[in-house]
Amino acid sequence: MDVFQSLKNLGRLLLISLFLLINSCDKSDDLETIGKEPPIIDLPPTDDEPPMDEEPPADDGSVIVYTDIEPDFTGGNFNDCYTLDLNNDEIFDFSICSVSDSGWDYLVIGSNPNSENKILSVAPWYSQAVPIDYGEKIFTLAGYRNGEYYETWGLISIGDCFGGEQGCFYDWKNKVDKYLGFRFIINGQTHYGWARLEVETTTKWVIKDYAYNATPNKPIHAGQKE
Repeated sequence: MDVFQSLKNLGRLLLISLFLLINSCDKSDDLETIGKEPPIIDLPPTDDEPPMDEEPPADDGSVIVYTDIEPDFTGGNFNDCYTLDLNNDEIFDFSICSVSDSGWDYLVIGSNPNSENKILSVAPWYSQAVPIDYGEKIFTLAGYRNGEYYETWGLISIGDCFGGEQGCFYDWKNKVDKYLGFRFIINGQTHYGWARLEVETTTKWVIKDYAYNATPNKPIHAGQKE
């Protein structure tokens, strides 16, 4: 079996496993399956905006809704999942799960299959959720420089870089307080949000808090609470 076919089969396995775990975590019983094809870059980065800001902005009239998870959720076993409900409407937006299946151990995040929600990602092979620094702007793709795009699912890479690369920017291992970036839909309108994680291993990860901009089509900065 050639390398491409092996990666394709792996991607299908990851997506099927994630779907089963999300269904076990969700309150509803009518979720559809997540697509099984490798990610397609739907919004290529452009250079029509300056690079991402380093600090959260001054008040621009946006309404930021912040949620502190008390106590922090700690994943300590395989099959542990946390469902993120960014706008607290009792419908999950994203689910993070620790998986061990057929010799593969991985941490993965996926969006609600009934939604158009997406995670800021990059695809050196299959989709990888990007660890964002505090203060970076989460919005359209202008200003990003590593091929980032928004995808419905992503591996949370832990000490594993494509092709043996050392210290790849999408590696979450031992990076304290990094942020996931989200683009999600509320009543047909686009909103942006973040969630703060600390990741050590596949079975040792913490999710601490999250927030979103309740003003449609407005950015949010990682860590912004108000």
